[in-house]
This record gives sequence, structure tokens and C-alpha cells, in this order.
Amino acid sequence: MSGPGPAAAHLLADWRAHLALARRRSPHTVAAYGAAAARLLACCGVDSDVAVARLTIAELRRFMAERHADGLRATSAARELSAIKAFIRFAADRAGI
Repeated sequence: MSGPGPAAAHLLADWRAHLALARRRSPHTVAAYGAAAARLLACCGVDSDVAVARLTIAELRRFMAERHADGLRATSAARELSAIKAFIRFAADRAGI
């Protein structure tokens, strides 16, 4: 399995930098939130801030259902959802949506 394409990799790098520098999150949080965002991009097949901002509820539910099927527990699912919501807000702000 290959990694994210150039546009997705750039978006993820900007997200991690935003968390670390602007939001002053811990390295652990940056890693966890960055990994959640990478999983979302891979699952939904999107690679731009506009595409992330326009994800539908159905796509987000499918993503979370897949994570649950992978064995994600309720507390981890709550953290994952928090990360995804913050990533979508970040993408929407960047896209001017």
C-alpha cells in the first residue's frame, strides 16, 4: 500500500504543523490527530482541503463504522471523531468554506 499523494501529503503536513505550532498540541496529540486525518483521507479517497470540507455525513459514518469494525473502542472512537472534526474545520477554513 502506498502513502498519500503529494496533495494529501502537503495537507497532512500543514495539519500537523498547525496542531504543533498554532494550537501548541503535544507531540503525541499531533501524531494521533495526524494519523486520524491520514486514515480519513485514505478511506474517503480525498486529497484536498475542499474535498475534505465537503465530505458528507454518510462518508464520515462509513469511516467511523470501518474504524469500529477494525476494533476501535468507544473512548478511542471519541478521540478519533474529535480529531476528524477538527481536521475538517481546518480544511474548511483553508478552503474558505
